[in-house]
This record gives sequence, C-alpha cells and structure tokens, in this order.
Amino acid sequence: MMNNTFKIVLTVFYQLYTIYVPIDVEDNSKILSLVYALMINKLEELYKQLFQDLINFAEENDIELNPSTIITDFK
Repeated sequence: MMNNTFKIVLTVFYQLYTIYVPIDVEDNSKILSLVYALMINKLEELYKQLFQDLINFAEENDIELNPSTIITDFK
C-alpha cells in the first residue's frame, strides 16, 4: 500500500510518500511502514526515480521485491 500525504510536510517539500507492507503473523495481520520519501513535486520522473532507487537498493542488498498486490492512494 502506498500513501501520499501532503499536509504534514514542511513547505520545502511537496509531499511525504510512504510505502507500507502487510505482515501476517499467524491470525494477526499488521501493516508496517517501510519507506518514507520526502517529495519535492509530483512529476512522473521523480516517482520513477524513487522506484528505481528502491529497486537498486534491493538488488544491492539481496532483497527480493515481489509484491502480490499494490494499492495506491492518489490525491
């Protein structure tokens, strides 16, 4: 799940972009915030760079990114 939060960031930033993941612990599911990114605007290129940076980080650290579901909240 991804969320775009606009009203809580300093004026030098446009939004706080967060990425969450569901974690199943037996019968008790939880949602954890994993990524926080302060965005300076809403240009498509900036979002592409964010995701490319996450992919590069995962590859460098042997982390497999393979979400079964992606939920986003565009505001």
